[in-house]
Amino acid sequence: MWHTGAVRIGFTAILAVGMSALLGGAERTPVLLELFTSEGCSSCPPAEALLEKIDKIQPLASVNAIVLSEHVDYWNDQGWVDPYSSHAFNTRQDEYGKIFHHEIYTPQLVVDGSTQLLGSDVNGVVAAMAKSAQTPKVPVTLTLQSGTGIEVAVDRLPEALGKGKAGVFLAIADDSATSKVLRGENANQTLHHVAIVHNIKQIGNVTRTAPFSKQISLNSAEKGDQRVIVFVQDSGSGRVFGAAMLHSR
Repeated sequence: MWHTGAVRIGFTAILAVGMSALLGGAERTPVLLELFTSEGCSSCPPAEALLEKIDKIQPLASVNAIVLSEHVDYWNDQGWVDPYSSHAFNTRQDEYGKIFHHEIYTPQLVVDGSTQLLGSDVNGVVAAMAKSAQTPKVPVTLTLQSGTGIEVAVDRLPEALGKGKAGVFLAIADDSATSKVLRGENANQTLHHVAIVHNIKQIGNVTRTAPFSKQISLNSAEKGDQRVIVFVQDSGSGRVFGAAMLHSR
């Protein structure tokens, strides 16, 4: 386990890069941003602030940035137990480590399952978003059903994506949260988080010949101020072929 030094973020840089990249596109292409983070990591707050800013201002006119905060638990023995941490996110990050042939770290950002970089690298993150938006995507549609849940619909995989099968995954995330950290590297700091993931689970598959559709029932804990994210991902390459998000409230 390792982490890099904190990086100062100039949020004006996000706007500057965004204004110069892909302006004028009528359609926003969904791009999934997964931040592996921890309340016990002193380098993580700047990356979380950047993720929140991207989520709020959507700096690229051609990109719909869908963000996820996945709190790992390998910092929990450093003086502070992150209340949002889950070992399942360690496992997911480990899989990306194998794909990228790169040691895992925090704050690590994975863009559409195809690019990894330091989560507080403003220019790098925006450039990765712009690049990913140029690749073929599978349309994913989420429809909120009154009192019942979410209707999920995923189109067939196009020939351009190569592989004949991909997994359809569901993530439930808190819209936002604030924590007062008492110990560890971020002792006495108040941290703010966005799109804090509870869990990620596979709900089906999509192929070149068969689309996917399913109604997902939300339990009472998932009907409040929550985000529902569905994405399509190749298990071998890790590449995300498509994604969509809506609020369950």
